[in-house]
Amino acid sequence: MKPISCTLVLLLICLSLVACPNSQQTDSTAEVLPPTLIPEEPEPLFNGTYWFAGILALNEDFILAMTSSYRVFISYDEGRTWQPFNVDGSSRYLYVSFLDSKRGWATVNGKGLYRTQDGGRTWDFLTPTGKEGAGIVFISDDLGWMSTGERVLLSTSDGGLTWQKRTTFSSHFVPMSNFVFLNAKEGWVAGGYNAYYSPNETGPGGARPAVMPQYAVYRTDDGGSTWREQKIIPEWGSWEDQPASISFPDSQAGWIVSTKGIVVRTLDGGKSWQQQVVGSSGRFPGVQFVDRDHGWLEFFQGSDQETDLFRTDDGGESWHSVPYPAGYAVRHFCFSSAKRGLAVGKGFVLRSEDGGRTWVDLSAK
Repeated sequence: MKPISCTLVLLLICLSLVACPNSQQTDSTAEVLPPTLIPEEPEPLFNGTYWFAGILALNEDFILAMTSSYRVFISYDEGRTWQPFNVDGSSRYLYVSFLDSKRGWATVNGKGLYRTQDGGRTWDFLTPTGKEGAGIVFISDDLGWMSTGERVLLSTSDGGLTWQKRTTFSSHFVPMSNFVFLNAKEGWVAGGYNAYYSPNETGPGGARPAVMPQYAVYRTDDGGSTWREQKIIPEWGSWEDQPASISFPDSQAGWIVSTKGIVVRTLDGGKSWQQQVVGSSGRFPGVQFVDRDHGWLEFFQGSDQETDLFRTDDGGESWHSVPYPAGYAVRHFCFSSAKRGLAVGKGFVLRSEDGGRTWVDLSAK
């Protein structure tokens, strides 16, 4: 069974690609999200487990999850117990991409790129990476992408043994969503250019930005060498409403959501888009579909630290609220099928076997 890809919403500061679960990964679909690196700190325990901020891989054999301080842990018993996920002695600041429960790649901050054929029990060193680390995504045994701390996007066609430069992003470009690669040529990202200031200006305190913020959805048809803006929703691009998350469960069906809750769907690989109605005015920073019918939206009610869910069983024609249990401040969710999913947060791991309608606390003593 292939690992499932889910949206992980983080503050986007550095440009790097991570195979962060957001849609059902196959050998032709994958996506990536740039995480933020923060200073290393002791790993806190809450109620006997960790403060998990995101799920990196989920299938029947293992779960990879990341804590709030970017240390990666693995569970072989559906989240009841956890152990550090080590690559060459490191379990912090790892960027991982798995095709299934056995085949995967990881970059270690300041060391290099590694490959495993046995689910991470052993690793083979492939190539060094920059001192700031690098994010990765693979869509087959051969095809993959990697971005460096210098904002250079690279690609490989031999499983990571050699790499070719695709493009260098502007220092002011900020990805607002995961990258999505449908195949060797086609890819998507929501992002844009933040407001920034001339050297003699001091910042927002009365100074006029040299460039005003501009956000859009971009598409590549040449494997990431060039990116073109896509005119999907006219309102997108303002500071108030930005495209925030992308999910493609297959090469033709895809969804994009914005921070103000606009949801659009394509069924023809992005040639045309239709807006869908959720029925709520909240913020929807994340979306995940496991197939053309079954999907979920993250819903922020107020605090960015607490979310609820909306789900659909008909491809977004209708959406229904499925709140988490009272008292659980969920930070991230991931579904491996239309029924089975996990949600994590500060000291707990929840599991659902009915598409998010009910949840069981796996970490409860």
